[in-house]
Amino acid sequence: MFPAFPFPLPCFPAIPIIPPMFSQQNILVQSLHCDIWAKDAFGPSSWGLPFGPEPVLRDFSWTWKEGEVWAILGSNTSGKDALAYALVGQAVVRPRESDGFWINTLLRDSRQGVVLSFEEAEKALRYSLRFDESDFVEGGQHPGLTVEGFLGIDSSPSIQEGAGRKGLDLSILWEELGLKAVRSRGLKYLSTGELRKVLLFKALREDPPLLVCEDLWEGLDTQSRLEVTRFFQALTERRNVLFLCDREDQILPSVTHVLRLRDGRVEGEERRSEDDRRTPSFYFFTSDGGAADSGTDSLSSDSVQENRFPSDGPSPQGQPLIRMKNIHVAYADHLVFDGFDFELYPGEHCFIQGPNGCGKSTLVKLITGDHPQGWGNEIVVAGIPRKIGERVQDVRMQTSLVSHELHRSFLSLDEISALEVVLSGFFGTVGLYEPVGEEKIAEAKEALKICGLSGYESRLFKDLPWGVQRLVLAARAFVRRPPLMILDEPCTGLDDEHRGILLEALNRIAEEAKATGRPTILLVSHDPAERLSFLGVHLLFYPDGYTKNGQPRYRWKVIRTPVQEVCSA
Repeated sequence: MFPAFPFPLPCFPAIPIIPPMFSQQNILVQSLHCDIWAKDAFGPSSWGLPFGPEPVLRDFSWTWKEGEVWAILGSNTSGKDALAYALVGQAVVRPRESDGFWINTLLRDSRQGVVLSFEEAEKALRYSLRFDESDFVEGGQHPGLTVEGFLGIDSSPSIQEGAGRKGLDLSILWEELGLKAVRSRGLKYLSTGELRKVLLFKALREDPPLLVCEDLWEGLDTQSRLEVTRFFQALTERRNVLFLCDREDQILPSVTHVLRLRDGRVEGEERRSEDDRRTPSFYFFTSDGGAADSGTDSLSSDSVQENRFPSDGPSPQGQPLIRMKNIHVAYADHLVFDGFDFELYPGEHCFIQGPNGCGKSTLVKLITGDHPQGWGNEIVVAGIPRKIGERVQDVRMQTSLVSHELHRSFLSLDEISALEVVLSGFFGTVGLYEPVGEEKIAEAKEALKICGLSGYESRLFKDLPWGVQRLVLAARAFVRRPPLMILDEPCTGLDDEHRGILLEALNRIAEEAKATGRPTILLVSHDPAERLSFLGVHLLFYPDGYTKNGQPRYRWKVIRTPVQEVCSA
């Protein structure tokens, strides 16, 4: 019931963690004067350290009792990730004083808790690629591991089968999250928000003794955010759930206690008043303009995308930076785009919004040349037409990028530092394969400084917290000024401080672009607060009923703000 750690720690004697001799009634977790290390801290990268790796949380003391619902609030570098993995038995905990102890009653019956995070989402995607047979099938497209295969429901007659031991009706959540529409789709084809929903459902279906939710609502559209919030309001009454939050406005109303961490130490804890719990944060109800159900009845046409609205505002004259005409993209029976048209001109900074699964990330991949179906469509980016024989690298040199897919690609590199990730931005490559001079190194360090990451140059990218990794990728995008800068949910996983730093850097880059003419910024986000004043073009996706085979259908609208209004904003 009270696990010990009998294995030796580098430079420390093996000290078992022994519970104190007093009643443990109603206590779920209790820590007194403990140090907690990051998950995998004692891997090969630590073997050369003379004194072993440093703990992430120091002198940690905390008590969690039955009936309490806790949120751990802290920045990207606060150490809350280490606490999460310690609670599910995947991180080392050691008392630092003779009277110190660590009690975790949530590790029982050889069952561990589940951490729901972006890091775990990337692991799921990498696992799914083992089933990808695209290189061996005609047409080069294979779904890989499907949602139903990943969830283990491909042969199950009921979604509820094996759903848990506490009578939780997951069929309701299955319908509310729209997972029926993606049941047969490959994980690699899911949007960020759709994948988060699948992982949430999988975790609840496994019925773990503890569910740790990190930035639970990140990547979800407004409707999904409301549904998940409502579901977790009820869930916290029956299950042990811990929330890790970067921002105070993301704390769920049902949370009764908040533990604040800063720089690896406890800053304070508080019990939330009834008034705080009764008033939900504005964050949960902020519309993203495309998430709410439009109420449109199902139409007879199977066109997923139909531009029913003309573009508001005049289109600039001259050669467009992006021209997409009559775009068609489909995966098996899932139609993403059919007849999609879009033009963006130099200096027209653009904000893209819409529900999970409407095609935003697919649109980004078509522009960057990373989508295989881009070569069968009429697409021109920075004067380069998409055609057979075109080098993807030529397109990448005309763009800089932050996206979940790029993030995943750099996580597959074990020994690349933050500085090397930024330097790779000069060449548009995943990894650094060419020598660089002092001038480029100085520019890369300046880009890290702009993003608030001075001192991170030599840190391994894979060892950094998720939000800090995201900032490193932003610095990589900022290090040069190509014609087009594409930022697909760049603030995912960022705390308030780093989010403010990133958005301020974008404002500065947009101001510089008035004189230099580049880059034109294209930003994708669910959060209307990230629609900065210089983003004069708004590409908005709306729900528009369902196709005959039950797939969601969307329409779009392009809204252009006159240049003089943007400049005066």
